[in-house]
Amino acid sequence: MVTAKNNNSRAILPPHILNAWIGHSGDIEATYTVNKGLSKDVMEEMRDSYAKAADKHLVTFMKETFTKEDMVSEFNRQFLRMSGYTDAEIDKIDPKTISTDQMQDLIRKKAMSVLGIGTNGQKVVPLFELRNYIVQGWEYVTQLPNNEAIIRLPRR
Repeated sequence: MVTAKNNNSRAILPPHILNAWIGHSGDIEATYTVNKGLSKDVMEEMRDSYAKAADKHLVTFMKETFTKEDMVSEFNRQFLRMSGYTDAEIDKIDPKTISTDQMQDLIRKKAMSVLGIGTNGQKVVPLFELRNYIVQGWEYVTQLPNNEAIIRLPRR
């Protein structure tokens, strides 16, 4: 007789059902149970037992599960990396709890920092480069006495 048991040594499937599944004609008990046709309740029990056993024993790889928070955190980490943040800077931010508005603000600040722009949107450039910046859309603010000029990002 063949039986299927779980880790606690309890039968998962009744032996007569298991024997019928694997094609054994069975003993006298099978004549009165399996060979007489199965009721709907027994069929459902067989389906449920098979589904439980299949989920547990027929999996060939481990499923990696992620929570929504894990997914958001990893997305935020990747987005901050693409914006120029280092892993050390990202660890100080805690990407799991950051809101969309905070994310946009961090990205804007990093972009301005990379461009050499202060939080007020202004930048000091040499006078000989002023023409190029004006062509790129920057606004002229004023000239400084040391052959430099202050420019700013256009106002919205």
